[in-house]
Amino acid sequence: MTCEVAVMNRRGIALAADSAVTLGESEKIYHSAEKLFPLSLAAPVGIMTYGAADFMGVPWETIIKIYGQKLGGRRFETLEQYAQDFFHFIAGAEQLSPQSAQRAEIRSFVNDVWQDLYLEPLKKKLAGRSKAATSDANKILEELIHEDHKLWKKHPIIEELGPAYGDHVVETYRDVLDELQQKMFGFFKLSRDVRQALKATVRLMHTSVPSDGSGVVVAGMGESDLFPILVHYRVGSIAAGKLRYAKVDDMRVTRDDDAMVAPFAQRETID
Repeated sequence: MTCEVAVMNRRGIALAADSAVTLGESEKIYHSAEKLFPLSLAAPVGIMTYGAADFMGVPWETIIKIYGQKLGGRRFETLEQYAQDFFHFIAGAEQLSPQSAQRAEIRSFVNDVWQDLYLEPLKKKLAGRSKAATSDANKILEELIHEDHKLWKKHPIIEELGPAYGDHVVETYRDVLDELQQKMFGFFKLSRDVRQALKATVRLMHTSVPSDGSGVVVAGMGESDLFPILVHYRVGSIAAGKLRYAKVDDMRVTRDDDAMVAPFAQRETID
């Protein structure tokens, strides 16, 4: 659970975040999470995070601290340049996402999606049928995947990665995907069409604006920014050497604005 807010006017910007976090599968809530950070001591820029508290197993607090040290006294003309430099750092930092971590992440990500969207619904539809009826599995899976792809295709695309990125992910981790297919669906003897459709899901997962992962809010001012600016991103994971992230929205104070209030995550209290 997370409640965060930004309040902006022509004189400045204030950010606030709660400290509650739910760990693992439990309902236990701890009030010790850090979700709000200065980007560096030299820059009038702050970052708030919500959703996943870690990025590929590394706490956001650690990532932002390392980046702040590398940023040093450098300054950028615009706020978005700070954000872009931060994400370029994440994408290129081998210690944050070595190849082994990327493979483990895609295995977990794909396993969860296939399990929740296809395997569990398939088992429910086959419950109570004779073993001979499992021949219906391919037909049921085709229908489940077809309907799911309609939803994926409604998601905005990460334009910076390009349409071929999804194919590159599938090819890079073909062995991982084949192993997962066999482990999860081997009993059903999948048809070629269903196997290809499962991999098409992986393409869509990696070319769509992330709904998994974390929300990241970067706010403040660059050297040439006259008034405060806030930029809101969705950040997924790194796969095949590229970071999945996309700008969701931005807010800019102008001469005509008295003030702006922007809620994030669980926004009911702020509303």
